[in-house]
Amino acid sequence: MLCGSAPLPVELFNRFEKAPGVKALGGCGPAEATCPVSVNPIDGERKIGSMGISVPYTAVRILEFADYGSVSKECATDEVGEICVSSPAALVGNPNVDQVKNKRLYADTDWLRTGDLGILDEDGYHWNTDRAKDLSIRGGQ
Repeated sequence: MLCGSAPLPVELFNRFEKAPGVKALGGCGPAEATCPVSVNPIDGERKIGSMGISVPYTAVRILEFADYGSVSKECATDEVGEICVSSPAALVGNPNVDQVKNKRLYADTDWLRTGDLGILDEDGYHWNTDRAKDLSIRGGQ
């Protein structure tokens, strides 16, 4: 069983694990990235509540941003910042009519800013902690 969209609560994880033949995995595939970004490994250490480790051909960085969207620094291990993704499925482009929005959508020209806040731990597992922006787009606008 794969859970995305939000960290799987420990109690629910344990309930799935008790079901016969069910193995629970937490993962992440934000809409902004259009694809899976990370998942806890099927074989290996699963860190309950984490989004797991990056899937093949995908990388995650945690960055802090200054005003107007410029990168001020790469966050240290366990330091909260914005989750940014590099992946063949997270194509760099200009999806917005407003070019200012396009410029702020990417860090260092090719790292997609997801709008999620999180950390990378010492083992490379990524953890979501919050949203940098809470925005719901309805009606295609």
